[in-house]
Amino acid sequence: MTRFTAWTWSLLAAALLVAPACSRSGRAGVRLTTFAGAVEPYLADSLNAFREAGLIVQLQSVPGTAKAMESLLGGTADVILGTYEQTRQLAARGKPIEAVYVLDTCHCLALVSLKPGIRAISDLAGRTIGVAAAGGQMQNFARHLLRKLGREASYASIGTGPSAVAALESGKVDAAVVLYGGYLALKERHAELLTLAETFTPDGMEAHLGVRAYPSKSLLAEAGWAAAHRDELNRLRRAFQRTVAWMKAHSAEEILDRLPPAARSPDRDLDLKMLQLLVPLLSLDGTVPPGSDLAVDALLRRD
Repeated sequence: MTRFTAWTWSLLAAALLVAPACSRSGRAGVRLTTFAGAVEPYLADSLNAFREAGLIVQLQSVPGTAKAMESLLGGTADVILGTYEQTRQLAARGKPIEAVYVLDTCHCLALVSLKPGIRAISDLAGRTIGVAAAGGQMQNFARHLLRKLGREASYASIGTGPSAVAALESGKVDAAVVLYGGYLALKERHAELLTLAETFTPDGMEAHLGVRAYPSKSLLAEAGWAAAHRDELNRLRRAFQRTVAWMKAHSAEEILDRLPPAARSPDRDLDLKMLQLLVPLLSLDGTVPPGSDLAVDALLRRD
């Protein structure tokens, strides 16, 4: 029989003290970073979808997808809510990122203008277009639209939401790429708003991107971490699949009422309209729509 000395017992006790809480509870731990305004992670938490999948999720929010990616590459997040485009951009830089779950198939942007004399995308050649941040999804979209016409423009970072609306209204930029919330606010205040391109609808996506379903908002993880944590990722997929199914089975009002204040705007009517747009385009299987990889690569092409 093995004899345990006092020194052995002290080592065993120390090991038990430092064992992760998730192991003692039978749950896996994941650090998940989302971006401001995203609904699904907060709703999953509210519905207890993480816990029912056997996960303890540490959820934090940052201003945008670029900041979320910084947290992933910097090691302060295991998984982030970003965009599928980011996986292609980083792969080109030798940094493999895996799309764990594609949450929606809505590109969901619009290129708009209030400037007199601008009537078409071609009129933006040599002008200044406002985007959330340099090199992000909005700039990718505007550059793609102009490149198809053989034109170029300059870009200014104007953020999203109220700051983007203010930049357009003040004339700081000649046009801007906006999210659905900013688009609705502008349409309500300016009957003369010109929509040069929109990808909120399947028809709009087909017209400008060549597909009716575009992989957009996605759960992302570094490939190395993902390979070593398949169990956690499978649990995370189940949690989000359950959340999406719940959203599709409930009204926008019911969804909004389950969200914490951090996931709502001060404008309830606007939140409801955004949910009405989003929910039909959410993905239950979390996969990349067939053929859409080519559309992503075409949009990101730099030549």
